[in-house]
Amino acid sequence: WIKGRHQMRWGFDLRRNMEDLYAINAHTAGYFGFSQNITGSADVPGSGLGAAGFFLGLPNQFLRGVYNFSPHEVQREVLRAQVRLARETRLPLIIHCRNARDDLRRIILEEKAHETGGVLHCFSEDEEFARFCVEAGFHVSFSGILTFKNADEIRQAAKSVPDGRLLVETDSPFLAPVPHRGRRNEPAHVTDVARALAELRGISTEEVAALTTAA
Repeated sequence: WIKGRHQMRWGFDLRRNMEDLYAINAHTAGYFGFSQNITGSADVPGSGLGAAGFFLGLPNQFLRGVYNFSPHEVQREVLRAQVRLARETRLPLIIHCRNARDDLRRIILEEKAHETGGVLHCFSEDEEFARFCVEAGFHVSFSGILTFKNADEIRQAAKSVPDGRLLVETDSPFLAPVPHRGRRNEPAHVTDVARALAELRGISTEEVAALTTAA
């Protein structure tokens, strides 16, 4: 995702020259005061709207300045605007939700996000929320977090997602899966995520590859 002020400006400049890219991130919206003007960015056709980073972080994260890019209310307003824009343009949403499942659930329901569907990218919530996302028309994508020692809740969620709604990813250069923890993540490590998912679901890595490719 595009998270720095200058990176975000670069993202918008790039988007103007590419027909298939929108890059608008709710948790950095405070840099520009987007909320009410976001719909004006949909001036070219595209294939997806995202990533809608929605990070209502824990207090200690805000104290460290990690995710305190925009006030919570601004993030909520911008995410609502993104859902409306997705519905207007009939494009899928790509959403990264962190510590904000209740807000996201409410926005998905109130803004009728089921009309577009999309992907819950880098999923880090529980089984119940995964079921909700599937029912709302979203695919659920799992990253290297799936291999982390303390990720039992996410592994349980990964077992529950229907075959046709599964995706795997790396979110590189972050969240390197075991056995690469502590090192820069790479796209090639998606095979480690697929292997972990296969073990959880009692199927082969080749079957996971077929399922996630078909999705």
